[in-house]
Amino acid sequence: MRKIIAIALLSSISTLVVAKDYDVIFDGPYVQAGYGFSSSTADINFISGSNQEFYKGGQTGPNGNVTVGYSHDLPGPWNIAANVFYNYGSKNSGQYSWPGYSYQSTLSNIKGVVLEPGFLVDDNALSYLKLGYATATQGVIVTNVIDISGGGAGSYSGTVRGFLYGLGFKQQLTENIFAGIELYQIQFSTLSLSATNTAITQKPSYTYGGFNVGYTF
Repeated sequence: MRKIIAIALLSSISTLVVAKDYDVIFDGPYVQAGYGFSSSTADINFISGSNQEFYKGGQTGPNGNVTVGYSHDLPGPWNIAANVFYNYGSKNSGQYSWPGYSYQSTLSNIKGVVLEPGFLVDDNALSYLKLGYATATQGVIVTNVIDISGGGAGSYSGTVRGFLYGLGFKQQLTENIFAGIELYQIQFSTLSLSATNTAITQKPSYTYGGFNVGYTF
């Protein structure tokens, strides 16, 4: 009798401990394309001659992205993926004007690498974190309205870098096709630009949210 009870207890414990037998669905190389909206902002300090202005500019607009990566199923409900991405679309990150000057800030060529630790919610749905590193081109166009040849007029640009963090969710639609949503932010480094009689310091940030569709090979 004791043996029967012991066997029953061990059987119950093993049933609780053993992980669910998840299907291998998000496993292998994949590509995906996404579309959504982004918000680009920049803390800007502009000095031209004896004039100095500080302001926070921002602008929203449609953005798309393409991603190529590899996903690997781990034991139990866990998953890990790595990918590279490129974002395209609206690139204005703020505009401002005051007597004598017009100022347009841009953020473009956003690309990077991302690690995505994930958890299988059920047999065909995956939630995950996004942790990565990205670069972008931060630019500015300054127009001296009073005198176009003035010291502040011109186009300036440079490379900014920063860390990416966010989250996402994927739902398997067929054996190879999935759809999902993502939300992430990139906090870029400070960029200092200078020219004759002009100094510009900018610290941009980028927030994106959108839908995507992908294919697992």
